[in-house]
Amino acid sequence: MNHKLMLATAAIGVLTLSGCATTLTNDRPGLDRRAITDVDTDYSLGLSCLGKRIDRTRKAPIMVYVDHIDDLTVPERYDGRRLSSGGKWWLHTAINKIGSRRVQAVTASTTKADRGNPNHLVLTGAWTQDDQEVGRTGAMFDALLSDFGINIGGRESFDVIAGDFVSSRQGRVVHASAISVAVSSRNAGFNLQVEDGDREFELDFSRSAKEGPQFAQRRIAEAAVMVHIARAFDVDYRPCIEPGGDPAGS
Repeated sequence: MNHKLMLATAAIGVLTLSGCATTLTNDRPGLDRRAITDVDTDYSLGLSCLGKRIDRTRKAPIMVYVDHIDDLTVPERYDGRRLSSGGKWWLHTAINKIGSRRVQAVTASTTKADRGNPNHLVLTGAWTQDDQEVGRTGAMFDALLSDFGINIGGRESFDVIAGDFVSSRQGRVVHASAISVAVSSRNAGFNLQVEDGDREFELDFSRSAKEGPQFAQRRIAEAAVMVHIARAFDVDYRPCIEPGGDPAGS
């Protein structure tokens, strides 16, 4: 057998075996994909902590009216819209994660909020930024060994998604916030090209992992709820999310 073909065969075998090992590790074969689990983000545990802190204030309960969260990043009838219109429901889910009887949300229209009742809080906002590939870092390595071309590299790009949120009482804005998340897309590849006389083929062992924009939106929604509900009770939420803080809220 041609020594180059033997070398190519050996390289393919090693890469194939290592590729299988990676697949078994990352795909978590022991996980039952039929299981139903809660969708959590970095802020989910912090919301529960905030609820405990709110309960200790002994302040009057508030009723939260949540408005529809519009996507203002593209025209209304734009077909290529990336962002979800589910912002209102993410906010409701986040409020429920607080787990405090002093914070109750209603699905009624925000027009039903009593402007004369200081315990009625209206939470509204919009998706205001969706910039794609605003930053990129990476490194590539190319080598030519005899008739074998090897390309090893990785690159990372960033999308930035942001929302602006406003909470109001009795028709007046009490707090406004802007929250953004950098969404990364990672692509790492090991590309082997083999040329052996009249034979030519290519093996691509690239793997990619991308966090979708909707999960970024959920993160933003949970952070917005934490900020605005904490403000409504004049509670410091930072110990619930800071490293070395108190996520249990004790």
